[in-house]
Amino acid sequence: MAQVIPNAITPVQIQELRDYYDTKQVDAHTPNFSNNKNLEYHIEDDISYRIFNPVFTSLLGEHEFDTGAYKESLQPYGIHTDSRVKHEQIGVMLFGDTVKHNLLILCPLDSGKENKTLVFKHTSDFNPHESDETTTTINNNGLLFEDYSHCDELVTQLEIDIEYSWNAGDLLVCNRDQWHCSNYFKVNNDTKNFLIFFIA
Repeated sequence: MAQVIPNAITPVQIQELRDYYDTKQVDAHTPNFSNNKNLEYHIEDDISYRIFNPVFTSLLGEHEFDTGAYKESLQPYGIHTDSRVKHEQIGVMLFGDTVKHNLLILCPLDSGKENKTLVFKHTSDFNPHESDETTTTINNNGLLFEDYSHCDELVTQLEIDIEYSWNAGDLLVCNRDQWHCSNYFKVNNDTKNFLIFFIA
């Protein structure tokens, strides 16, 4: 279900994105958790459209941007989903008219095995604690709990789709209904930077 597109954008483009977003104001700040800056892929003059539209069009064909952001993570994300239903429920502004692809596309701007995104085979419209209790689990999926110590121990009992180590300029693509989380990157880094696109 999840896949990695290696080196989808160039080092020059990565630096261009970093330089651009360094000059932009923070649009949403969650104290001690993340800084978000608007991603305006729906505007053809925007840097994100110029850099990523040829890549996404080659990958997906016709597609609609739903929402997204440039993010500076200050803390690791626990197990969650970014489903359209959940985004609608919490009042996220969505631009897409018709759900066709229903994808999450993450583009890291940092590299290093100390930064990971873990995607599970489990899907739902809501985070695990909001779902019913019929989640199928396994005894042990082989993860080291200390790498994901910010998560519930459920993290070691879910079926893994992919454990992805970040490389700047790659794309991690998965269904936006899939549960996913980050590793506990704070052991090595204070922050990590990425762009996230949700495609309708």
